[in-house]
Amino acid sequence: MAALTFDTFDEFALYIYIYIANADGFIHIKEKESILAKLKKQYPTESDYEGLKRFKHMNKVYEDNIEDQDQTIKLNVEKFPNIRFTDKNKIFSDVYDIINSDGIVDDRETEALNKLKKIIEKVF
Repeated sequence: MAALTFDTFDEFALYIYIYIANADGFIHIKEKESILAKLKKQYPTESDYEGLKRFKHMNKVYEDNIEDQDQTIKLNVEKFPNIRFTDKNKIFSDVYDIINSDGIVDDRETEALNKLKKIIEKVF
């Protein structure tokens, strides 16, 4: 499968959240809960069921795109060049929350975070 582009920045943010949660090979229940809480803030009018459905859909998209995830991130960072500094910081803050939500910061999560930073900072 080829690299993906998303229609909205919020979809891309969800992809990033799932990317970082999967960095250690699986999504811990606490990481999932953290992501769902963030979705509730992004889409306040959606029900919990709709948020879970959105999460599951994007997780499937992520799993189907594992080989091209770095390119997908790069393409979408380039697609949304008007990301404000505060939005970029919010993404990193959210990513740190997700990584720390299970109480364990795995080396693979740190590596994924560093890779994400490099991709984003290279474009900006």
